[in-house]
Amino acid sequence: HRDEQEFAPDLQVRRLTAQVTAAYHRIAALEEQLLAQRSGSDPHHSTKSAPQHTYQDALKVAHQKPHG
Repeated sequence: HRDEQEFAPDLQVRRLTAQVTAAYHRIAALEEQLLAQRSGSDPHHSTKSAPQHTYQDALKVAHQKPHG
């Protein structure tokens, strides 16, 4: 199986990138659910007063091309 490991790094990177991206999307979805539950159950708690950086923001930043 030596041949498989020769081209493995690129494949691993793509696989890991896909997994991380999926994980970020999952976290972002759960975060939205949580914020919706909180704002729905507690009228005194406003999420709009302080803008929060979410995992979706982090995902956008992660996918931006570096300026060069």
